[in-house]
Amino acid sequence: MVCFYGTTSGYPGRDVADGFVGGCQFFSGGPSAAQPAVQTATQTVAFSEAEPEIKAGTVTATLSAYLGGYLTQADNAKVEVMLRDASGGTVGSIPLAPVTAAERANQTTLVRRAATLLVPTTARSALIVLTATRTGGDANDGYADNLSFSLDGSTPGPPSTACLPDLDGDKFDNATDCNDNDASIHPGAADVPEDGIDQDCAGGDAINLDRDRDGYNRPQDCNDAGAGVHPGATDTPGNGVDEDCSGKDAAFPRITSPVTMRWSVHKVLGTRVLGLTVKDAPEGAKVRVSCTGRGCPPKVLSRKVKHGALLINSPFNRRWLRPGAVVEIRVSRADMVAEVVRYKIRSGGQFPKRSALCLAPGAKKVKSC
Repeated sequence: MVCFYGTTSGYPGRDVADGFVGGCQFFSGGPSAAQPAVQTATQTVAFSEAEPEIKAGTVTATLSAYLGGYLTQADNAKVEVMLRDASGGTVGSIPLAPVTAAERANQTTLVRRAATLLVPTTARSALIVLTATRTGGDANDGYADNLSFSLDGSTPGPPSTACLPDLDGDKFDNATDCNDNDASIHPGAADVPEDGIDQDCAGGDAINLDRDRDGYNRPQDCNDAGAGVHPGATDTPGNGVDEDCSGKDAAFPRITSPVTMRWSVHKVLGTRVLGLTVKDAPEGAKVRVSCTGRGCPPKVLSRKVKHGALLINSPFNRRWLRPGAVVEIRVSRADMVAEVVRYKIRSGGQFPKRSALCLAPGAKKVKSC
């Protein structure tokens, strides 16, 4: 007879079926001592579709089943396939021996048996016989489940679990629900990231890729612990932090104000500065004018730029500067790369040689731009 797992009368529980992926039901000899001690079920399988391969002697039959019994009782189940020719005569057999109580460790459970046989070329059908035998007591506790007979070596898929209980009422049975005691946990549920619970039964807790909640996920967000750091953020130059995740800290903007000098040159007396003009300077910029070498005044001029422009007439009071002297004009602001223009005084009535350089905020040495 066919019985459900987990019923009364000592039949195997749901935990037994789950242990070997059993279905909802299993075969048993029967619950009454009034029934015959030996119960059988049969099925005939025709080989018409596989006949060409069988005649060629290339087919191997596979028989498998889970067989068992109740605790220490010797009640048992066995399966045998008898291969028959066209006249009904037996030309071969595949038996699966019963599982003894010792093989079950005296537990109520089922154990897998399997066997194979090269199908005789004269075989045209198979008779499958399941036998449950009662050796004593008031019930036939020979059990069988997941019976499979194939000619292509295939194994059956898992049996239906539609009958399995849904303990938490979330419409997912305990074969698919990874926690059947909590209705908020089941396949398809919203998985709260990194709370240590696998709510959607995906095999692990969800990962929060945006821990700082700035709208950018790792790895695009190069610092997921600070909401002010993400692609597109304003990158403050020179603070050592890559706020916009571009791969480096932003560079200071550079001052590029046009600097012009008016000169008077004499082959004998030297060169003197007639005037200095700075245009398009950024708001808050300062201009520093210095001179080193023969003929230079001892003081350094420093002026704030107003309205983006600065004009200084005769900054050195028309002093004659001698060859080798260097005049430097530095246009700077604390948060920008300063523009440094140097003029080297030359001899023979030549106009000074001009060079343009840069000075980064906090740096001490002037460098090429």
